[in-house]
Amino acid sequence: MEMDDTEDPFPSTLPRWFSSENKIENITDVFTFVKKLGQGVYGDVFMCNLRDNPDKKFAIKRVRQTNSPVGNIFGLEQNIIKELHALSCFSKSHVNIVKLYDYCSAVEKYMSPNIKSPLETSKDDNKTCIVFYFIFELCDMDLHKLIKNKFSRYLPFENDLFNSLIKTHEGEYMMHDIINHSTKVFLKNNKLTNSLPLPGFSEMDTKIIAYQILKGLVFLHSERIIHRDIKPQNILLKEIKLEGVDNVQYEVKLADFGLSTIMPPKHVKPMTEEVVTLLYRPPELLLGNCVYTTAIDVWSAAVTIGECILGKPMFRGRTEFGVLMRIFSLIGHPSDEDLNNQLTLLKHYNDKFPKVIRDKKRTFKLFFTDKFGRCLLSTQGLDLMKKMLEFNPSKRITALEALKHPWFDNVHENLPKSVQKSENLYKLHSTYPLNVPDNLDFISNKPMNSSGLGYDLSAGDICADSITYQYSAV
Repeated sequence: MEMDDTEDPFPSTLPRWFSSENKIENITDVFTFVKKLGQGVYGDVFMCNLRDNPDKKFAIKRVRQTNSPVGNIFGLEQNIIKELHALSCFSKSHVNIVKLYDYCSAVEKYMSPNIKSPLETSKDDNKTCIVFYFIFELCDMDLHKLIKNKFSRYLPFENDLFNSLIKTHEGEYMMHDIINHSTKVFLKNNKLTNSLPLPGFSEMDTKIIAYQILKGLVFLHSERIIHRDIKPQNILLKEIKLEGVDNVQYEVKLADFGLSTIMPPKHVKPMTEEVVTLLYRPPELLLGNCVYTTAIDVWSAAVTIGECILGKPMFRGRTEFGVLMRIFSLIGHPSDEDLNNQLTLLKHYNDKFPKVIRDKKRTFKLFFTDKFGRCLLSTQGLDLMKKMLEFNPSKRITALEALKHPWFDNVHENLPKSVQKSENLYKLHSTYPLNVPDNLDFISNKPMNSSGLGYDLSAGDICADSITYQYSAV
């Protein structure tokens, strides 16, 4: 039985601490900043609680607007607009999308990125900047941290295997030598010893995580939003303690919408290819295709799921070419039909790429076999991975189709109860209202309000409709 400690602190409406009626002077009048949780390219994240109710904890993302001529012309930076729009334009909340409770802006003294709390000051007290605060629900960790913890338990066994292998073999050795040697070392009576952990999650645990990732993507894609940066670091986990047992379950939540965009309503337009972290980038982006769809999120989700199983990234490389060659070594060189259908869009492709021929059924099974000869994925799991890692995005399985794959047939009863309850709550729709404003300069001349909190977003000063054009153009 689950303990009821995950109840939404504000289940009915957005709390709107920073509406124009409240006239709050400073965010620290509402929240106490407890500690810094992390630091990224676009901002810092702090754990905070309400001053009048310390039991209510939140994660506050602080994003500083850089001072530049571009900012003076176009207003807010696009990553702020995109995250704000994506999280505030949903018709309803979703259990697998991180919840945004409120947001505000302020003109503050410039603060160095190394400062641990907004209460601290920098050396240059005269320099100011515009700062945005996003108040999110608090989660326990990201998926990357959990994967790293799992792999750290497995790595010493793998290191011991290679150390003993080097001592017993002279010169070069092949993969079958490694497997044969590991069988002698670690197998007893044809069974693996109980002390040997998996490199990542068990297949059932991976299913539970994968199912929730795909549920979040189905919801996003139904709202015509492409996340464009699915990776373990952007997937948050919220612990749900189970009464009477040692194990915990996790609610999975998609987060960090700073690179997200909205698909045009009628036809696909060229967009920037500089999206998705390199190791999770699909081949169409690596090859320069700027006309892409929600299929790029499906590829990134598949690579993330594979990392849950393997305990490390599927396609490691330092350059676009290196990652692409890793991809081709698994799925093989694309067929002439797939290339001809999109050759005009793949501006980085040329005939000099090595023609790697692969039997997908065999290569996928070997790819998901660990150094001790254990196959980490069942036949159905391998089949789903092959369909999600399809080179041609038009043939790639959608997130909704992936959810209906037989691999997930036995996952429902193992999901957190909060996710089970939401199964029938979200009905996908096929109409996407997108109002495009005539005036693009919708914010550059906006004055700061008298309370010092800047643009009063929660009071509707910046509405979703006014953001749509600039947001969907990139």
